[in-house]
Amino acid sequence: MRIQMRMSYEARVIIEEEKLNYLKRNVKVTSGEVVDNICERYASNYQRIDWVSVRNNPEYEGVLAHYTEVSPSALTLNQNTIDLLDKLIVLFNLSFGMKRTVYRSFVVRMVLKAFVLDKNNHNIWI
Repeated sequence: MRIQMRMSYEARVIIEEEKLNYLKRNVKVTSGEVVDNICERYASNYQRIDWVSVRNNPEYEGVLAHYTEVSPSALTLNQNTIDLLDKLIVLFNLSFGMKRTVYRSFVVRMVLKAFVLDKNNHNIWI
């Protein structure tokens, strides 16, 4: 399914870095496939991730300073990824005590950030 969203600078950087990692292995992927692959990695254990810690981790503080620089992006995502994003919207609304609903772009950014923190050996697990 093709989804239009405004991606943060942080999310775009993480996606591009992952696309480069795939290219180093001679595999060409789209941005949507990167997000699908990362979501698949956490689909069965997303409830064990300390999302508050992920959100508050200053690892990408410099990137987050550019958060106002966003651009529309379209991602083609599989149904399993869409289902996970919808579950995470509900979870994040409860966990973060949000006054307004969480958007998919925020959820994608948190999943990507969790992936990078996990990859860099930060403990993101409860």
